Amino acid sequence: MGWQKVWVGKMLERLLTELKEGQTVTIAGLATRLETTPGLIQMMLEYLERQGQVEAVELCQEGCSACPLSSLCSAEKRQQFWQLKSPY
Repeated sequence: MGWQKVWVGKMLERLLTELKEGQTVTIAGLATRLETTPGLIQMMLEYLERQGQVEAVELCQEGCSACPLSSLCSAEKRQQFWQLKSPY
């Protein structure tokens, strides 16, 4: 069980690093970059959200024309984006 905790810890560190660098903002993109499944990324993000380290970003309130990420998303998919919470 010890190696599993180490692996999970390293995956969480890699995910936080990816978010800090701002390279990837979608779950699918993060899964590709970290060579894992979208489901695992979703679970890790939810864990980090409960820990107060990340938060979901709701950008669809004002519509696609006002969204800075409109080129990464489509209205049909309604993708969720994540960001680090301050002070990260």
